[in-house]
Amino acid sequence: MKTFEIKGLAINEEYINLLQRFAGTLLVAQCKHYGIHVIPKPDQIIFNPPATIVNWDDGTKTVVKTHDEPFDKEKGLAMAFMRKIYGSRNAFLKELSNAHDQSESEE
Repeated sequence: MKTFEIKGLAINEEYINLLQRFAGTLLVAQCKHYGIHVIPKPDQIIFNPPATIVNWDDGTKTVVKTHDEPFDKEKGLAMAFMRKIYGSRNAFLKELSNAHDQSESEE
């Protein structure tokens, strides 16, 4: 296990990881309190056709699957981010239906 020296104090890597997770948890809690949405970073991405599985650095997991279409890694990861941001595909589709399509207004 690595040990780091910070201002003359020896601190092991496990303790630093624990502090980082705790600080991240506090940051997420503050952001939720003030209505700020923070998207965690992917900790691990697993492509297992037809599923894309993302383990996030906040300890949560998102699974998306293809249905009646070829498996695509890029689309799978993009859909996992979409689900993480919006919570569900239906919420995303609702947001999409409320979006202003500039090409329609130019006709």
